[in-house]
Amino acid sequence: MNVLFLDGEIMNKFAFIVHPIEIQDFYGKFPMLKRVPRMLAHQIMDVLPPFKLTTMVGKKANEVEIEGYLIGVPIGYSNLLEKTGERTGRRIIRACRLAEKLGAKLIGIGSYLSDIVGMDSDMMGEIKTPITTGKHLGILALIEAAKTAAEWKGRKFKESDIIVLGIEHPLGGVLSRKIAREAKYLTLISRERNSLEVLSKTILEESGTAVHVSHKVQSSIERGEVIFILDWKDGGVDWTKLRKNAILCDLSRFRKASLEIKSLREDILCLDDGFIKLPWTIETQAEYNVEISKNTCSSALAETILLSLESHLDSISLRDGPTMDSIHQMHQWAENYSYQLAGIRHLKEEIPIL
Repeated sequence: MNVLFLDGEIMNKFAFIVHPIEIQDFYGKFPMLKRVPRMLAHQIMDVLPPFKLTTMVGKKANEVEIEGYLIGVPIGYSNLLEKTGERTGRRIIRACRLAEKLGAKLIGIGSYLSDIVGMDSDMMGEIKTPITTGKHLGILALIEAAKTAAEWKGRKFKESDIIVLGIEHPLGGVLSRKIAREAKYLTLISRERNSLEVLSKTILEESGTAVHVSHKVQSSIERGEVIFILDWKDGGVDWTKLRKNAILCDLSRFRKASLEIKSLREDILCLDDGFIKLPWTIETQAEYNVEISKNTCSSALAETILLSLESHLDSISLRDGPTMDSIHQMHQWAENYSYQLAGIRHLKEEIPIL
């Protein structure tokens, strides 16, 4: 346990930027929003500055081992889909500056906020404090969540037909290579022929898995039992023809793919993250139930905590993105701190492992 103290206080305090999935998520902080029409409430949130939502501490045997801040950005998920990236990005940068004023040595940003176009370069240019977007642990948690979901459906992940759509996405390579080490039947889909050939050759050399490659989205996803979507453009896919009881793991921008699919097919299990059971009891000063509960949290927040504990204060998620080596290192740290998968998530909805 690498807990560093100075004059009795934890040195590597972190901050994590959160936003509400629904406007009700900030009622605890702004109870007056309950009493105004929803449209007006959204307008009020749209002009509120970022704020310190709460201090959170993690205790084990009554000893504080982690400490950080949740910084609220009052922009709802529906607004993320509708607003331009530049304006929303400026609000997130303001939240990061607040985190710096509070003394945070590391800033974590959840996956939905990091999907905003241009955020990586903007933050690297304006924020001096290291930033993580949680994508390393996010990949590990999503694969474990998919394996758990497959078991719930009476399948074995290793024996399932697994599809990865959009391998040209920045996470496409490492996600596909990681899956290939745990699956027999893997199909990679991309419009970029060269990317497919290079990646399939790398996977064969690393894991011995001979993957299928395809440019035909519709016919490929129709036979998929577990489908990972990283990059998806509106239109061109008939989601009603997905295999019955398929599992959809959605990393597409703002999860637009699974939002559309859920409205069409109730039998499809959609997920975009695994939530993590922490070895600490988490205490906060305010109620906020999107990223964290008593001893569980999103993979992005869990990664922020890990990097803080390990004093790995570096913007690896922004600068280079995940590599197989950095994914392996994150896995080792997670095991060292006894992280466990607590269940699967899709936006705000959580299904715990019983």
